[in-house]
Amino acid sequence: MSWILVKSCDLLVTCFTNQKIIIMLERFGYLFLIVALIVWIYLLIKGLIMIFPEGIIGFIAIAGLGLLFIKVVKDRINNKEDDYYDKNVKK
Repeated sequence: MSWILVKSCDLLVTCFTNQKIIIMLERFGYLFLIVALIVWIYLLIKGLIMIFPEGIIGFIAIAGLGLLFIKVVKDRINNKEDDYYDKNVKK
């Protein structure tokens, strides 16, 4: 019985040290975080609608953060210098 447990643990460690598995797990992690973020924003907006007059302040804050996030992502995508250092500079 313990032999089966040891072999199972060895197989599990081997699988998790495989680079493709690690990349897949990272992508699943990002997917779960994105889904949680979308649900959180949906519930936040739903709550702001329920308290309408005061909720406008929340909408303005969410819109401002969203616009800043879009600007940061756009700047990062268009920055050739960061791309160069990501690809060519060894850590």
